Amino acid sequence: MKIFEILNHICFRYMIISACPTDPSTIDPTSDDCGCNGCLTPHPFNCSAYYRCKDGRRELIFCPSGLYFNRDTKVCDHPNNVRCWYFICPAQNGMFKNVFDCGSFWHCSNGIPYFKDCPANLHWSVERNRCEWPCVAKCDPSVPTCKPSTTQKPDPWCPCSKCISEDPFDCRAYFKCEDGRRVKMYCPTGLYFNRITKVCDYLENVQCRDIGDPILCKWPNGKFIFPGNCKKYVECINGIAFITECPKGHTFDRLRLFCVASGSGCGEWEKSPVCTTLNGLFPKEGDCTKFYHCSNGIAYLKTCPASLYFNPYLQVCDWPRNVRKCGIVTDSPACIPIHNIKCPSCACRVADPNDCSSFYECTGEGIACKKTCPAGLVFNVIKMECDMLHNSDCSLAVSKKEEQKPSLAV
Repeated sequence: MKIFEILNHICFRYMIISACPTDPSTIDPTSDDCGCNGCLTPHPFNCSAYYRCKDGRRELIFCPSGLYFNRDTKVCDHPNNVRCWYFICPAQNGMFKNVFDCGSFWHCSNGIPYFKDCPANLHWSVERNRCEWPCVAKCDPSVPTCKPSTTQKPDPWCPCSKCISEDPFDCRAYFKCEDGRRVKMYCPTGLYFNRITKVCDYLENVQCRDIGDPILCKWPNGKFIFPGNCKKYVECINGIAFITECPKGHTFDRLRLFCVASGSGCGEWEKSPVCTTLNGLFPKEGDCTKFYHCSNGIAYLKTCPASLYFNPYLQVCDWPRNVRKCGIVTDSPACIPIHNIKCPSCACRVADPNDCSSFYECTGEGIACKKTCPAGLVFNVIKMECDMLHNSDCSLAVSKKEEQKPSLAV
């Protein structure tokens, strides 16, 4: 059956319905599961229909005759107030321009189009495949293009013009910086980069950085006590949490911000009630986009990237269509231990040097468990979570499998 879409003057296929309901309370139940309770989502093809999630099942509801569902206000509205367009994905996966509106775009996943808004005052850039300032996006011809900048944006991983800088996420690698641009280099097999001497060295002479989740940083820069263990502390540099252990017999003084000699223990730490285990990720009841990250029994509330839900089964931020039981604690797949991965001294995540879409979940015992991000997402080594490709920098973690000359000097 073909339906004529009034707003865009096109016909498209739609499911056959025995009677066209006009009562907004009329419901056509579907067999699809959904991940939230009470939420409303627009129908991908019919402007006058929408879905309501109820008791874990998705129900199809129709607006009264002559009204469209407004995805912004979540109510049935006059067509003049509704942004509703029909779009066919030119590829199975990807992000594409909305020819009717510069401030939005289409995100196709497995051939299904999803309408997305850019942040306020931004336009979609076809050239950069992301939302940008209007003068950069060049979507609206009435907006003049930006004046070329004479200054280059500094690379935070290359603080110098011609020097060698450590790669904090990979102890085997380093950055060769030239005029503010970085080139990732690798030490010969069996050697690691010594950030003190700036050469490739043997592991016993190198102190590889332990990096924790960014939630450990109360502020982007500063020193903080490690949760649940006063014999460690967290030094945050530009939002990256470097974990350091105090010398034997010392504890971290949170007032003086350095390790001091102490014969006493750390005392008792109050465990957060949402942490059923000392370390792990747990969904937040009533909010699919948020979850708790428990570290040594202390709960930190985190938010998934825009348009993603927390998947309690896979323990990652995921596409909403993959999240069947939102906000409910479920058993996760068994850990497949990988023995050649060095875990930091915390229950954290480590990037896979060979694949940007996978990572390793480290347990409190230092066991690395292989994990994979959902299709279309990659591991964000900064946020330590699965994220959109345009939010991540794979070059910080993924190896190009280049091996250098077998010399201690770089």
